[in-house]
Amino acid sequence: MLKLNNIYASYGNIDVLKGISMEIARNEIVAIIGANGAGKSTMLNTISGILRAKQGSIEFLGKNIDNLPPHTIVEMGISQAPEGRRIFPQLTVMENLEMGAYSRNFKFQISNFKSELEKIFQYFPILKERLKQTGGTLSGGEQQMLAIARALMARPKLLLLDEPSLGLAPMMVEKIFEIIEKINKEGVTVMLVEQNANAALMLANKGYVLETGMFVMHDDAGALLKSPQLRAAYLGEG
Repeated sequence: MLKLNNIYASYGNIDVLKGISMEIARNEIVAIIGANGAGKSTMLNTISGILRAKQGSIEFLGKNIDNLPPHTIVEMGISQAPEGRRIFPQLTVMENLEMGAYSRNFKFQISNFKSELEKIFQYFPILKERLKQTGGTLSGGEQQMLAIARALMARPKLLLLDEPSLGLAPMMVEKIFEIIEKINKEGVTVMLVEQNANAALMLANKGYVLETGMFVMHDDAGALLKSPQLRAAYLGEG
């Protein structure tokens, strides 16, 4: 579904991604593990078209997308829930969800929109109770649910999730990860960027470890979980 080939990306003169390559197959959950500053968010923003790759190519469903604008990439089927949620705090929950469907509005019938909302409410029933509430007044966990729900309103084939567990209580993290698993089982491929290596790899099919802009390990998720090197570096063992 997605193929990154020798991607370099930078901010000014600072190289952040240094020749990364990876592949994601349809219906997989792929975990990207790494410390702060490793380049995880930069990678997602490069895939989304927010940041242009300096070198290399990105293919999505066999088409090159590395020179396309972000809105076109969303329309093709890639949607991102960014780090820090980045919801519209002054807009209501309903208005945030409407913004998620914005790229589809020109061909989006009201009946379809309502059916999409009902699907969202199956994942996140609390949002149905909060529809008229402004996003900024929601709890951290509810804002994270709204960020994922807004991304899903674009009906993505590939969902990019950037640190969905950040700042959440353990019970809420467990709930969010259960929802991610359910979304994947219903046909959405997921790229999951996480510092919570254990939770991410327990959910994922395979994983990549990113350090200072380069992949230093990649394998099936189960094999990575058993890796002494990974457990020492990211799980505080050894």
